[in-house]
Amino acid sequence: MLNKGADFSKTANEQSSEQLQKQGTSPLNGGDLGWFPKENSGLVQEFVDGAWPLKAGEYSKTPVKTSFGYHVIKVLERDPKRPLTDQQITDAKSGLYTNWFNAAKAKANITNKLPAALQPTQPAIVEPTQPVGATTPGTTDTGAATATEPAAATTPATGTTPAATPTQ
Repeated sequence: MLNKGADFSKTANEQSSEQLQKQGTSPLNGGDLGWFPKENSGLVQEFVDGAWPLKAGEYSKTPVKTSFGYHVIKVLERDPKRPLTDQQITDAKSGLYTNWFNAAKAKANITNKLPAALQPTQPAIVEPTQPVGATTPGTTDTGAATATEPAAATTPATGTTPAATPTQ
């Protein structure tokens, strides 16, 4: 159809699955994707590779296959001095950083040299009212609290616990 002189935008509106899906939801745009750079465009690489060899006013004679299907691409115009958008600059920076980081990571020899178990680096906690080295009931020598109750008093002769001890 295009070889016989059909209008590209009109043909795109009538034949493109993307444009046909838009009908009734948003205005048709003849497949116009707007300006995009050769690198970091956000478009699949096969599409970019199909568009960049074309001169302004030309369309691809052979459909370009991508993961989204087949595309006939027409380049409307070129502007080699067109500035990138802020988003395109951000995407380019991110891509360059990711490539640099992955290359550095691939070259790095990363090993784990930490000891199996780390020892505490702070002294044991001691009650501030106790002299240094003293422990409080219910604690161990290191000052850590224990889960046991203090032992009940036993009588030395029998080794048994008395039933009750009167206090005055």
